[in-house]
Amino acid sequence: GTIPQNFRITEITDSGVLLEWDPEEGIDSYQLRYRKSGTTEWAYITEVIYPFNQIEGLSPNTEYETQITSICSGVSGEFSDSLLFTTDYCESGGKSLAYHTIQRVELATLDNSSSNEVSGYSDFTSLSTQLEQGSSYTITITPKWVGSTYSIGYGVWIDYNSDGNFDGTDELIFAPLGITSSTSVSKTSTLPYGVFSGSLNISVSATQGCPPAPCEIIHYSQVEVYTVFSCEPPI
Repeated sequence: GTIPQNFRITEITDSGVLLEWDPEEGIDSYQLRYRKSGTTEWAYITEVIYPFNQIEGLSPNTEYETQITSICSGVSGEFSDSLLFTTDYCESGGKSLAYHTIQRVELATLDNSSSNEVSGYSDFTSLSTQLEQGSSYTITITPKWVGSTYSIGYGVWIDYNSDGNFDGTDELIFAPLGITSSTSVSKTSTLPYGVFSGSLNISVSATQGCPPAPCEIIHYSQVEVYTVFSCEPPI
């Protein structure tokens, strides 16, 4: 087998990558392998017959390397040089702010008003506050209505294990639904002992209708992401 030419990345998501390459004649199939950068164990994808392949089940916000070869008469050729890519962070947001926006988020010393936003996703990770493990805190969200008043479902998540998504145990902090009032909504929680110490992302979402999932794009929705510094209590 030979090394396929023009091995390239055509799409990256938070959990996968689409790879393509130029087709070759006279081969049995292609073989791919990939791994997280800095690790030693490869995962193999065999008997690929088309000049493209989608790798799924990857970790968000993580660098990977991948290589390719072809199989001819049952014999594998040398693998290509590594192609590096980094998966996206948990993809979320909205397409329209026609009916509501998140006007203000308050959490400990963090207090951000953002009523002039035009995007369904806002990266406010430069804004942060510090929370001590084992201590309680209150998050408050204030909406702003644009025109008619519709039901809003809220969602708040903290990436406790710092793995790039919000599907870990107890990472959903707050998910009230069916709120049509323009008054603020609040939730008091406790930062658990043993979570990752350091910088954590907190995602705040407001969606027309039911509360959203942490990593999805919804038409009438807005997502704001902030930073929480998790620290262990003094001994």
